Amino acid sequence: MKIKERLDTLSDAIIAIIITIMVLEMPIEVKNGEINFADLFQTIGIFIVSFCFVANIWYQHAVVFAEVDEVSNKIIVMDLILMMFLALIPAFTRLMTTDTVKETVVMYGILYVIIIYIFRGIAKAIIHQKYTEKSDMQKVYVAIYGKHNTETGLLMLALIILGWFFPKIALVFFIIIPIRSFIANSADNSEFTGVSQMDPKGTEAFLKMSQKDREKLKPLILTLRREMARREPDAWENFTEDAEEALDVSEETILRWFHRYYEDFKNGRRAGKGHDRVAGKERLGRQDRK
Repeated sequence: MKIKERLDTLSDAIIAIIITIMVLEMPIEVKNGEINFADLFQTIGIFIVSFCFVANIWYQHAVVFAEVDEVSNKIIVMDLILMMFLALIPAFTRLMTTDTVKETVVMYGILYVIIIYIFRGIAKAIIHQKYTEKSDMQKVYVAIYGKHNTETGLLMLALIILGWFFPKIALVFFIIIPIRSFIANSADNSEFTGVSQMDPKGTEAFLKMSQKDREKLKPLILTLRREMARREPDAWENFTEDAEEALDVSEETILRWFHRYYEDFKNGRRAGKGHDRVAGKERLGRQDRK
């Protein structure tokens, strides 16, 4: 087994253990046949926030590591450090919500920033490793993630300062951010995967797009990938029509940008038809036996 595969397995196992611990630590108590619903909802809230944060890191981790077959020693060390700090999230979240004082809120904020920037360092190292001769992919990374990186970094620093003076107000924002980031980064990762499937001309065209057009393209790529996964026969045609209308480009341009997706679509459709033929023969065989 390659070291990269072993690292993926180890990271998945650590994250699974972290989530398991989060569940086991939920202090749901029943006293005299009654449940303290205030404590119950607070406990569930802590779990949801921690789960969103950890699940977000796992999802981004899986997307980025899927881009390479091998990893350097630098990436291995950074990933292990990431897992070490990530394992502290349940404890720090619980500490902040059960004892909301400036020290606990600031500690949580600092841990959040550390984890985010370690992961971004890993992502950039992986992209640089794979695309050493394609500087545009670095630009793509900045185009997709850069805005959120800057916004999140500045926001977290502001919340750390706010938490020192108004810890309970900062607590509310710290609870909202992981959920918001999970939704936003899921879309970002889908967009990055889609752009990485483009040919050089497609990548160049993407970089020239306005932010408005990029936002239009993002859900189209996501829909295409979902329909391809389900082997929808009209997936490519639907994507082409929607992209032509949304971006005001020709069908030839769409095909040139997403040629790899088109090839995957054709191969998947052939495989689906082959599967249908085999299934049909099996059904006929069962009928004959009857």
